[in-house]
Amino acid sequence: MSFEELRAAVQSEIFDYQVLSHYLKEYKKPRDKISLLLKKTSIIRIRKGVYVFGPLYQKKSISLDILASLIYSPSYISLEYALSKYGLIPERVSTVTSVCLNRSKTFQTPLVTFSYSKRSLSVYPLGLVGKELPQEGAYLMATPEKALIDFISKFKGISGKNEMQEHLYENLRMEQSDLKKLDKSLLTQILQAYQMPNLLIEAIYTNRRK
Repeated sequence: MSFEELRAAVQSEIFDYQVLSHYLKEYKKPRDKISLLLKKTSIIRIRKGVYVFGPLYQKKSISLDILASLIYSPSYISLEYALSKYGLIPERVSTVTSVCLNRSKTFQTPLVTFSYSKRSLSVYPLGLVGKELPQEGAYLMATPEKALIDFISKFKGISGKNEMQEHLYENLRMEQSDLKKLDKSLLTQILQAYQMPNLLIEAIYTNRRK
């Protein structure tokens, strides 16, 4: 099978070693053929066993969200990357951030950096939504409420409502009007699971002092 035939046969932009092996099984040494395709950047290795097509052969943009779920699992999209996608923080985030059950890890890849922060099983499953892209796969993503609490939980020592408001609205440049649209009951449930005080709720639903 030629590379052009391989590209036509593989509908997804992201694929694994098993897919390559299947379509290259006619070769006596499929690994040598894969090495040649990598050398020509016809395909790109993201990490062991996970590949994407090179820029010249991509039919559509590569889903970083799908890649994040494949690189390290179990995991779900959250923290800064999710907050940026939801429009809750103004900055564009270049690192794809996720929460995982295993130890925290960071992967530098030819595309972007993927970062994973460990959380306990007691808080992990709350506030998640399943996403699916046709022909590409499925992944998990935190709701805005979960992404916010996952993120805020990293900051220790915030001891009062006013300090939390300063952190949210001055340091992180969030908008109180956006945060007030979040599901208060879900925020409360996740905070309880995290065993965090209700400072976040107070900061969101109490008007700021002028």
